[in-house]
Amino acid sequence: MNIFIRCFISLGVMFFYITVANAQTIAVPDGYAEGTTGGGSATPTTVSSASAFKSAVGSNTSAVIVVDGRLNVGEVSIGSNKTVIGKDTASGLYGGSVRVRGSNCIFQNLTVGPSPTDAMEVSGATKVFVHKCAFYDGADGSLDIVRASDNVTVSWCKFYYVDQTTHLNTILIGNGDNVSTDAGKLHVTMHHNWFAEKCDQRMPRVRYGHVHIYNNYYNSKGCLYCIGTGVHCRIRVENSHFDEVNNPWKDYSGVSTDGQIGWEGLKFTNGASQPSYAPNSFPVFTPPYSYAMDPVDDVKALVQAGAGNVFGNTTGTAPRSDAASPSHGFAVYPNPVSGNLDVVLNGSSFEGMRITLYSGLGRLIMREKVDGSKCMVHNGSLSNGCYIFCLEGRRGNTIEKIVKKDGY
Repeated sequence: MNIFIRCFISLGVMFFYITVANAQTIAVPDGYAEGTTGGGSATPTTVSSASAFKSAVGSNTSAVIVVDGRLNVGEVSIGSNKTVIGKDTASGLYGGSVRVRGSNCIFQNLTVGPSPTDAMEVSGATKVFVHKCAFYDGADGSLDIVRASDNVTVSWCKFYYVDQTTHLNTILIGNGDNVSTDAGKLHVTMHHNWFAEKCDQRMPRVRYGHVHIYNNYYNSKGCLYCIGTGVHCRIRVENSHFDEVNNPWKDYSGVSTDGQIGWEGLKFTNGASQPSYAPNSFPVFTPPYSYAMDPVDDVKALVQAGAGNVFGNTTGTAPRSDAASPSHGFAVYPNPVSGNLDVVLNGSSFEGMRITLYSGLGRLIMREKVDGSKCMVHNGSLSNGCYIFCLEGRRGNTIEKIVKKDGY
């Protein structure tokens, strides 16, 4: 299998992108999982059997593992320094619990489930990035983060149930009121996730953890609740859409035991309403990383288009027709590329920044300093492939988008 590594430096920050042939571009971990490298530049190994998968993930040796097909792996433990990525949208793991015991792990483009227990359990692990995966029919839970795990990000994932009829519990963060060893751990970022059909509760339920939730979409009609506030929790919720849900959040001893939840920029539709049992403690805490949120009015369309085990749309940027006023402040049109690339900026806040376009092999195609609000067009025919568009900031912040010639 052929791979290539793209590397570029932006104002002192180095970014690595690994692309595996016939598979998805491996996303750059963000949120609390920022800095996770997984298997790094290890030569990818494709596995198409449960035995080969277990052999590949069991040690702590750095490895990039490409899952080919749906594998009945049963109970399996994942060691440290692993990137596990699906070859295509038919790739997945089922039959038992995928237990992440090691640290520095990336999981992407996998369908996990069904399982007679937790579909995936992050247990005592640190630096874990779960991105663009689908979880369904975990009999005990979809994705539990427990036993002092720390620095975890769950992004662009879809959670749902098909045949499971009871215990429709999605994500548990912290597995006991008296597990005081979780204190100071369980730092979790959850963004652009879709809690869909038949999810009933725990989206997530939090004990002790510091959990940052933004740009999530909740539309599990008739659910008991979405977010559970447990003992000593700290929960920050931003720009998320609650659609046709009974209770956006519910108290499980959090209010009486030092728990806090704070919110800003939320959207409630089709019967969903803001709860009143807890005071709004926003901002609750300040995340130690930079992040850019989508407008709450865009969350439903973006998440439904990009969450789950679907290829493309890695950054969640949906094609738009309103090129004159992009809601993110900047936009790239068209995406996929059709020969010319338009970069549209809205407002003057980008003054002094730089626009850069790289080819998939890291070749600089274009770089130009932003001069106020402007629209810039790169004229000429772009060959087939993947391109990286960057908007580089004055303080070392970089916003990047992946744009493709041939679609997603």
